[in-house]
Amino acid sequence: MRQVLVPDAGTEWRSGESTFAETSPSPSLPEPVRGYVATTVRDRDLARILIWDGPQDGGEGDSALPKDMRGDVEDMRRRQAEGEFPADLDPACLLPALFSAADAGVTFPRPARAICGEDPASEEFGERYGEQPARLLRHVGAAKS
Repeated sequence: MRQVLVPDAGTEWRSGESTFAETSPSPSLPEPVRGYVATTVRDRDLARILIWDGPQDGGEGDSALPKDMRGDVEDMRRRQAEGEFPADLDPACLLPALFSAADAGVTFPRPARAICGEDPASEEFGERYGEQPARLLRHVGAAKS
């Protein structure tokens, strides 16, 4: 089987994430999710590389990625302890679910287009769609008690 080399998706992703994180110091959880959706709409190629990289996973790769992801899980645990979402949700499982939601317009462009009636690469879709997981998170936060 021929191996195709692609840019290091983890490094590319971390670069974009740190830029986003620097512009949004510790906003409530719905806002970074909206930001990730907007980033996915703006940089569809990076999202495609990350998605394409998944089936190629051989357990090796970017050695900094696990450390970064553990830091993100710790941030999710902090948010949970501060009451942003219920204690019965597992932060380590919620995080990839949020990543998946943010990438839905790239992962499932045809269903997204058919369901929403908009081009999933459009800014309008990004704004409309990005608001929905943010609202979901606000509802989850409001129902935490």
